[in-house]
Amino acid sequence: MATRSPADTPLMRQYLDVKERYPAAIVFFRLGDFYEMFFEDAVIGARLLDLTLTTRDKGKDDAVPMCGVPHHAARGYIARLTELGHTVVMCEQVEDPKLAKGLVKREVVRLVTPGIVLDDDVLEPKLPRYVVALVPAGKGSDACGLAYLDATTGELAATELSLAVVGDELVRIGPREIVCAQDQLADTSRLAPIRKMFASSRKAPWNAAPVASDADAAKELGPLLEDLVEAATSERALLAARTPPAPAKRPKAAEPATASPAGAEADDQALALRAAATVVAYARATQPAGTLPIARLQLYAQGDSVVLDEAAVANLELVETLMGRHAKGSLLDIIDETVTAPGARLLRRWLLYPLVDVPHIRRRQDAVAWLVERPTLCET
Repeated sequence: MATRSPADTPLMRQYLDVKERYPAAIVFFRLGDFYEMFFEDAVIGARLLDLTLTTRDKGKDDAVPMCGVPHHAARGYIARLTELGHTVVMCEQVEDPKLAKGLVKREVVRLVTPGIVLDDDVLEPKLPRYVVALVPAGKGSDACGLAYLDATTGELAATELSLAVVGDELVRIGPREIVCAQDQLADTSRLAPIRKMFASSRKAPWNAAPVASDADAAKELGPLLEDLVEAATSERALLAARTPPAPAKRPKAAEPATASPAGAEADDQALALRAAATVVAYARATQPAGTLPIARLQLYAQGDSVVLDEAAVANLELVETLMGRHAKGSLLDIIDETVTAPGARLLRRWLLYPLVDVPHIRRRQDAVAWLVERPTLCET
């Protein structure tokens, strides 16, 4: 009589079905009070998490490697894996084992990636946690769409820029994860030089994701595009009202062109919109049963702020020191007197994206002056 392999059981077939759908991720498979890992996931998990590697059906030549963590302590283990660049798939029991007839039903309820972590106990409140999508143009163009999303706050912004400066923009954004088309992960792809340059100094894994087409972008972003047009119109009116008129009886000098208040017109940012749709779809796919707090899309252009390349950001020690790359001792650390996480994140962004547009600068100065004149508001 033939002996059945330990891997050929209803439970293992259920696990392997999940693993087949997420081959590049580590699957946390709920079994009672534990999340178990099997096969290669168990070998990797045991090594990275200092767990004991054991097997199902000990003593057999084809025994299945396994290791596990208590479900109540899973957050810490998942955080360690994502910090090391891994994606974790959480497969939960979705029915009471006592009431189940046969094998307990299980479903994937969440994916935790290096850039998409929604656990407050793991997040650093004063630091954004961005995942970036890159969509380069076809041959004959050096343009590239770039979008970044913080899934914890819903902050979503996108731009279109030259491939030559994508690396510098990534340094300013500081993403925890970067996604692009599968073919762009090849060593001969257009993004390969950027990936090598960025990987040499920053720890951010690059993962494959389906890239949105123009039609996909319109469908995925939906109301965000309508709000984008309305926001641009309102901000133009506000800036026009704030900009003082030219002195009377004086020839009007030619003024340099400034970026539009919304950053750039949507119809000139097709690659940016595709990148935005790509990163939104990627994030939504990690939360099959949840929603993301995305309220608006901001389009911006490189000319909206002073362009700081990687050398400038590093040598000025804006957000981290040259020696050891520590936040402590940087300019941001010294001037940061904020008391809320959103305030700290905004200050960080202001340092990395200094304004160049005079009306915008005046608006910010007016806001600061208004608060200075009302000190009691800052004391409450």
